[in-house]
Amino acid sequence: MKYPIAVDSSGKTWQAWDNRYWPSVYLIDKKGDVRYRWDGELNWKETKGEKIMRKRIEELLAEKK
Repeated sequence: MKYPIAVDSSGKTWQAWDNRYWPSVYLIDKKGDVRYRWDGELNWKETKGEKIMRKRIEELLAEKK
């Protein structure tokens, strides 16, 4: 893998983020703030989650700071 992968065997990160669903996707801005969250499968039963999150990624990347 070319990117870091976190292993949370004890569930401490899960609890700290108040996760209730698997998977959960977080988009974090350049300052390190969580800006968007998606709980569950991105494309579950015609849901357009991947499309929505890709648009949000583009918005975050376009921000000046």
